Amino acid sequence: MEGVDPRVVEAFAFVEKSAMWDAMNILLDASIEVEVTYAIAGDTVGEERIHAAGRASALTDFHALIHNLRSQAREQNGMTPAKS
Repeated sequence: MEGVDPRVVEAFAFVEKSAMWDAMNILLDASIEVEVTYAIAGDTVGEERIHAAGRASALTDFHALIHNLRSQAREQNGMTPAKS
């Protein structure tokens, strides 16, 4: 995890279940669902659709980023990769 702040590696390599991690994933999943639903709604048009799709894409990318960071942090610390 070259270039990643060591505090991030430490934070993402947690062993026990984390209520914060679970809550963050629930919020991200819900936010992605809201943006996708709005983007594909029949009454969403033009730039509103583009913005909603962009927000959904950004949230999805961020969600993937934190899961990749978690897996890499756990591997770097000799743990099995995280399932979620």
